[in-house]
Amino acid sequence: MNLRLLSMLGLLTVAGVAPSQDAPASSESAAPSQGETATEDAPSASEAPAGSSEESPDAAASADAAQESRDPEHVAFEETMARFRAVAEAYNQEVTDVIKRRRNARLERLNIDFEEKMAAIEARMGIRRQQAIEAFERFVKRYPNDAVYTPPAMFRLAELHYEEAKQANLIAEERYEEQMELFNDGKLSEEPPATQMDLSRSIELYETILKRFPGYERNDAVQYLWAYCQAEIGEIERERDGFLALVRNYPDSQFRTEAWLRVGENYFDEDMLCEALDAYSKVLSDTESSLYDKALYKVAWTHYKLDRFEDAVGRFFQLVDFAEERAKKTGQRGSDVRTEAIQYLAISATEDRWGRPRVPETLEGCREVTAGDESWDEQEILAQEEREARGIPEPPKVQPHERLGMMFEKAGEKPYRREIYNEVANVIYDMQAFNLYIPLARKLIEIEPMHPDNPQITWNLILALDQLGEDTRTEAALEREKLNAAYGPGSPWQEANENRPSKIRQAMRFAQDALSSSALFRFALAQKYVEEGKLALAAEEARIAAGYFETYIKRYPYDADIYEYKFYRAVCLQTAAQWLAAADAFEAIRDDNSRTDRRERSAYAAFLMLQAEVDSQTESGGLPPQPDGSAPEAQEIPVLLKRMINASMRYIELIPDAPDTPRFYYNAAVIYSNYSHREKADKWYRKLIAQFPEHEGALDAARWVLNSYINQSDWPGVEAWARKMLKDGVGKDDEEFQKQFADMAARSVYEQALVHFEKRDFQKAHDEFLRLIAEDPKNKFAAQALFSAASCMDSLQRFQSAGKLYERVFNEYPEDKALASQSLFKVASAAYESFEFDRAIDFYMRLVNDYKDFADRADALYNAAVALEATEQYPKAAKAFQRYTKEFKNREDAPEVYYRSALVWEKANNFKRMKSSFDEFVRRFGKKKKNIPTVIKIYSKLSDVYWDRFTKIRANKPKRRSARRAWSKQVKAARKLVDVYADKTLKTYQKNGFQPGSVESAYAAKSQFRKLEAEYESYAKMDFSVKGRNEEKVAKALQKRIKEKKKWGDELEAKYLELLSYSQFDWSVAGLYRSGSIWEDFSNKLYDAPVPRPFAKDEMLMDAWKESLTEAAAPFEQRAVKKYGDLVTAARDRKFRNDWTRKALQSLNKFAREEWPIEKEALSLSVRELRPTATLDMPLAMWQEKFPQAPQQEPTSEEKTTEGEGETKAEPAADQDKEKAASGDNDTSSENGTIPSPEQVDQDAQQSDQANEPGEDKDEPGEDKDDSEESSPKPASGSSEPSGAGTEAVEVGQPEPVDETPTPAAEETSDADEEDEDK
Repeated sequence: MNLRLLSMLGLLTVAGVAPSQDAPASSESAAPSQGETATEDAPSASEAPAGSSEESPDAAASADAAQESRDPEHVAFEETMARFRAVAEAYNQEVTDVIKRRRNARLERLNIDFEEKMAAIEARMGIRRQQAIEAFERFVKRYPNDAVYTPPAMFRLAELHYEEAKQANLIAEERYEEQMELFNDGKLSEEPPATQMDLSRSIELYETILKRFPGYERNDAVQYLWAYCQAEIGEIERERDGFLALVRNYPDSQFRTEAWLRVGENYFDEDMLCEALDAYSKVLSDTESSLYDKALYKVAWTHYKLDRFEDAVGRFFQLVDFAEERAKKTGQRGSDVRTEAIQYLAISATEDRWGRPRVPETLEGCREVTAGDESWDEQEILAQEEREARGIPEPPKVQPHERLGMMFEKAGEKPYRREIYNEVANVIYDMQAFNLYIPLARKLIEIEPMHPDNPQITWNLILALDQLGEDTRTEAALEREKLNAAYGPGSPWQEANENRPSKIRQAMRFAQDALSSSALFRFALAQKYVEEGKLALAAEEARIAAGYFETYIKRYPYDADIYEYKFYRAVCLQTAAQWLAAADAFEAIRDDNSRTDRRERSAYAAFLMLQAEVDSQTESGGLPPQPDGSAPEAQEIPVLLKRMINASMRYIELIPDAPDTPRFYYNAAVIYSNYSHREKADKWYRKLIAQFPEHEGALDAARWVLNSYINQSDWPGVEAWARKMLKDGVGKDDEEFQKQFADMAARSVYEQALVHFEKRDFQKAHDEFLRLIAEDPKNKFAAQALFSAASCMDSLQRFQSAGKLYERVFNEYPEDKALASQSLFKVASAAYESFEFDRAIDFYMRLVNDYKDFADRADALYNAAVALEATEQYPKAAKAFQRYTKEFKNREDAPEVYYRSALVWEKANNFKRMKSSFDEFVRRFGKKKKNIPTVIKIYSKLSDVYWDRFTKIRANKPKRRSARRAWSKQVKAARKLVDVYADKTLKTYQKNGFQPGSVESAYAAKSQFRKLEAEYESYAKMDFSVKGRNEEKVAKALQKRIKEKKKWGDELEAKYLELLSYSQFDWSVAGLYRSGSIWEDFSNKLYDAPVPRPFAKDEMLMDAWKESLTEAAAPFEQRAVKKYGDLVTAARDRKFRNDWTRKALQSLNKFAREEWPIEKEALSLSVRELRPTATLDMPLAMWQEKFPQAPQQEPTSEEKTTEGEGETKAEPAADQDKEKAASGDNDTSSENGTIPSPEQVDQDAQQSDQANEPGEDKDEPGEDKDDSEESSPKPASGSSEPSGAGTEAVEVGQPEPVDETPTPAAEETSDADEEDEDK
């Protein structure tokens, strides 16, 4: 049996085929429910073990008639009588209802009158009580210590306060209940606090009496009420202490017994059972007390809770005996707890924990006055623990009937013995412990063989045996035979109960009921097995039940239950998986016109049985699986499937409005679809949708029709059908269906647009895409459609329209990250191309910040930085470039971009940020071989910056003599920083083996030149001033000085000519110029040398001195002219001109004006503008031949030493500085432009030396390429590079000329401003 069968069984059960719903009153369908006693008219199988003694004449008459011949006239008579009884019962019920309504209305009016009167009385009592309280309060206040009158006054005052608190608490309780109703209804946000009686004044008064008046005669009552008040306010321990104080201090008090009972209840509630047992035992000493039976009951119950069942049973017996004796004496009910005692005796007999006492926290306090304390023996407990530790099995459990026997053997014969047995039997039967019930039932019959309920007990015994399975079914059959012999006609039992006709008729029914009960029992058991998933057992039981039903139908064809039993038989055949036989049985019921109440279910079940047979044959191979409907032509449908379709059509014919009609439409359509009868399938699917649009099958039907359009690529048809289904409300409550069809409607429009797009009809495609969005802007294709519409506009070269559509994509569909990011990039690039830089920046940054997964996010950030630089937002641009290198540090262009950020900081006139950025570059990237050229460029750049500062400070010599010392230190400090970075440039250049003529050699040459300039300045300071009184000594001193300066000049010239080795024409020209200016300075110093004092006394000596100096200067002047001439000639040959060549020509013009005239320049070009080649166009050897180097001799330290701190001659470019100084543009104190002190210079130089030096480390994997990125914005993947304003190119191969006008220091940019710019 498969799961499909289980689902069908469940469906039939829900449909109402279970015996408990439609079984007639004369049949027994199941065992009695827990605690019930069967009525005379109820099925005997559902009567309780101890049957009721009430009789029902109608049931008796029905039972007698069941034994007579069931001819048609008698059947008609029974039906007439049944209708009469039904009408009479309805009339009686109607009259009863009218009487009840009138009575309830009258009671309601009386209750209202009573409540109004009571409210008035309570109001008056409250006023009087309050007056009494006030009077007593005044009395006790006035006479607090009067031993005669104050105690009773306080006693009464405490009672009045208690009554007042009680009344207030009742009112608070009513208010609390009203608020709780509001809270439960959601009308209050917070749960109201629970009420609490305020008995503080009463408790205070009672305590005052006990403390102040210990001799008061009613102090036992005071103590009692004090403890009682503690109980009222929930002070459990104080309550207990109060009652214990009462029994201790007032042993003869009338409240003693009740106090002990309350103490016991207190301990009992706190699960302090041993203490409770001791307290209860104190009550038992007063056998005349009205609380005696209650205490006895609580003693027994406490033993029960302690699992001391033997003691508990003894006490319960004692209580029942006490009640029986009191009843005999008084003629009234012996005890209110007798019934509970009987029940606990029965329950105790069913306990399996006998002999296993619950171990308390301590054995102290559990020594009770009755027998049975041996169960608490410590040795027994230890023995039990030892058995458990050694794994010794426990003694076998005693059965309930055996336990009862032992109980009565010890207690003796009791008049209520059968009552206890019957109670135990009821408990066991309710527990469905049938194996335990059987000996109890037999014992009940044995105790009183002629008891009126014995037939019912025997019947329950049979049912219990049936429940035990195959092993006891033979025994159950024998019991059924005994039932007929023991309780049949002429039996002693019938003679003993002749005055109980209902019981006799009941016994007579058991013969017929035995057969029907067997069938129903098997049927119910089968259903039970189905619910438990035991399908094999269910099938076997159902097969047997079907046989019983078939026999009963043949034996009693006129029985009123035959129609139902036919239906049950069909269900049993279904459960037994006899599908075709079940289908025949259901079809017979379906076509039976005598009754129609099972017609709908049977018609439906007939279809299910045929469907199950189809599944079974398909599974076994007897019926081929249904095809998938893909065959192009219609296929033959098997006979069994045709019969199943006919069954469904018959169902629809009989019950056209039945709720399962759409299911059969659906199944028929599925079969036709599977066998490619597409027209019929389409007909039934559409019919299902038209008639039952809300049925779940309508959804699949709608999908089938939709797929038929899709399979044909009929996208207009798809759109029309999908919109029709949505409009007609098909699947309106199914969100998934609604979404699916809305998506398909949208997809159909999208597919239609794609057709136009593929045909290159971009305008129509654009219109269709936008129609899709206009109809449903939230559909799943909307974002793609809008993007595609923009692409159509791109294809039509309508870029403005395309841009607007792209903007809509990321504004309206930001959740589609891929399309939104692509659209945003396109719009940003278009804005840049249109010179809308601010919009471009905004869009690029939105991409960077909001679309972390965008593939071209790095390019977006780079482009934003480029745009920021183009719009002169330098701080923001620099930070954007640096963010690029931080977030995309593994990209190849990261070092180049970081270098660029430093240059942008320079544009922002923020030297501090530029310097820190250069330092960070060297630290992060300087060890990569491919970044060494940039490191050289950085060192050279920093040297340039410090050179500008140096020239600027030097040009601003203070006029006040007192300020010159500080100025001199600043000059030296600035000069030192120039040399620091010049040295770093040269060191890096030499360490990494760059070739002459390379870009890097230009930076090295410039650094070398600047280092030589410091020496040149010292050289230029050396003049020919000599002092002395002796003419001969003065002449010798002059000769020595000329010799020293010549030697120094030769060495310095050789150093300048070394610049030729770098193969950088610019710096070669500069070096050649200096080789001439060295000797021009030499000759000028001779010409301008002052006349010493010995020669100044005589005019002839003075003339002779000057003439000798002129003769000495002439060779050096000629040497300078020769150097300048060669330089100018070579430059003219190359058609090259710069400041150095102009200065050389100016010097030549001074010496030989006619030979070297100054020509008028048509166009003045700077080194920057010319962008000269990096290498010389004449071999180095030729230059060295044309400009031979002087012997290289290291000057002594003494020769290098200069005297004084006088003004230093500036380079030729200083003329421009002087012009700026004259114009007032000589500010040297910018934000980061203040020249540091010598100490700061030393510290800066030390830190620079400690910075990461560039090395020749191998490139990391993935960074071996040296391709540089363009400085203009980067396009997205697959898009063209946007054009537009970029950033100024950085000249690498062309160094700045030495004499370039220094850039004035810019205004300071504060950190706060930079933070604002970041924001």
